[in-house]
Amino acid sequence: MANLEKKDSFCTLYVLPSVKSAKYACVTICIESPNCNWFVLNKLRNNEKCTCPELANGSECTTLMWALFKNFESKCLVNMKMEKVSAVNCSSYDIQDSTFVISLVVNPSMTNVTKAIKNFIKSSFNLTKLYQTYAEGIILLNGKPNRDNFNHVASMCNNSLKKVHLIVSGKTDKLLDDKCKELSKMASQLIGATIADTEKGSAPESDKRDRKPTDANSKKYKSNYEAAKVFNYLVSKKGNVFKLNTDTIIDHTNKLNFDSLDMTKVNDWFKKVYVSYQDADNAIKTFMLSKCQISHKSL
Repeated sequence: MANLEKKDSFCTLYVLPSVKSAKYACVTICIESPNCNWFVLNKLRNNEKCTCPELANGSECTTLMWALFKNFESKCLVNMKMEKVSAVNCSSYDIQDSTFVISLVVNPSMTNVTKAIKNFIKSSFNLTKLYQTYAEGIILLNGKPNRDNFNHVASMCNNSLKKVHLIVSGKTDKLLDDKCKELSKMASQLIGATIADTEKGSAPESDKRDRKPTDANSKKYKSNYEAAKVFNYLVSKKGNVFKLNTDTIIDHTNKLNFDSLDMTKVNDWFKKVYVSYQDADNAIKTFMLSKCQISHKSL
């Protein structure tokens, strides 16, 4: 689906076809993180002290990825002056399809897209500098920070940072082919220069624990993309009482009968909403990327 794809040593860059009515460009950064736990990330996002007696499986890896985003946020998004330097208007993050997904919305120009990618890599890809934020997250989860465990997960995450996926979507008609080659090369070189090796650590005890399924009413779909379509349909009809976890929708009201949901109605709703778009599929995926509802695996 990508209009343009460039692969360099440490990153793959995708540029999606421009969406005609889009006012902004969106930079989506996808870091493959199979050990991350979506439920743990939601605990960190809520910023509420957890009372669980032990850390859930994947807590340390999830907390490090969360710290990666929070470090960028504290350095580049805390005030208007920093936002101007970073070129980012708004941002979000989530875990979808075993991938930590970050969305950065910018004004549509190659300069702003370049600034956003450059500032994110420079502020966050040296994981050795994230221990303090990581420790705060572990404490929030009712755990005890451990430098040895941190080194272990940082070493694992470094491997993922060396094969990051960058997606530019939205208003992309000003992103010329030759400039994108330069952008891909710049990002790859900066990643190589920023990543720092960590000391050898040991795997945390939480890695040995099983992942517990949600107790809430939920439904698993064929793919992340299909689930995201149903999720957006439900939110439009019933409000923001649902959560999207890759291919699964969680209903915290426990009132929805998922089996009674007609997929024909879902698809008809999308056709109606995106009827004016020449390439509806691209427009839908662009919207989902901006909300961190899908990763590069759904392109």
